Amino acid sequence: TNDPELTVGSEALLHPVDTFITSPVSYNLRETIVTALAERPEIEQASLAINDASIAQTVTDNARLPLLDLSAQIAYFGLDEESADSYENLFDAEFIDYILGLRFEYPIGNRGAEAEYHKARLQQSQALLGYRRAVQNVVLDVKAALRDVVANFELMLATRSNRIAQAENLRALLVEEETLAGLTPEFLNLKFQRQERLALARQEELLALTNFDQSVAALYRAMGTGLTMRSIDFEVAGEPRADDMPPGAVNAENR
Repeated sequence: TNDPELTVGSEALLHPVDTFITSPVSYNLRETIVTALAERPEIEQASLAINDASIAQTVTDNARLPLLDLSAQIAYFGLDEESADSYENLFDAEFIDYILGLRFEYPIGNRGAEAEYHKARLQQSQALLGYRRAVQNVVLDVKAALRDVVANFELMLATRSNRIAQAENLRALLVEEETLAGLTPEFLNLKFQRQERLALARQEELLALTNFDQSVAALYRAMGTGLTMRSIDFEVAGEPRADDMPPGAVNAENR
């Protein structure tokens, strides 16, 4: 793409590396949905949102509890006419003060903490609904992608049969042309029509093949395995790879 050596007027011919997929694709609906639920990032994001909401609810629930503070202090004193004697009294622990305090606090009504707790519960319910919605969307994407694969495969077979039929019609006409003494305008018109029909049938077949390949790619995307099917390894910058870690090292996220 955008190669300076390949201009608009260039005679270079681009050959595709991959060929069209023409074989049927076999999938199990349950396994496909399970794979999508395990691989799609939306599910993991929704799960993390539930964990965050649960932690926030626990924090706000603890904030509703009464406040009980226990404080203790101890002080050593040394007082005398001479500084040396004062330090001696200090180290001998002859003058010690003890302070012990206990403070209990419970707001009347505790409306602020109760409101925060109620808000956290609503946010957790929202996170649960978000997870449910994410699962439903993933399942819907997988089912829609599977339907497209089946429909495009049947369309591909139909267009192939049509192309073969048009090719047979043209071949029969070419065989008949060899037996004719001369070509009439009517015969040439029929020949051109069948050639045009064959070209259109071939275009429809190529379009159906393209749509089938796109539907298979869409199925891989719905399953969350699009990069895996193409052997593409996605790495986040800054995160150490497993093979780069020294022996015996343990990833903190997997402990």
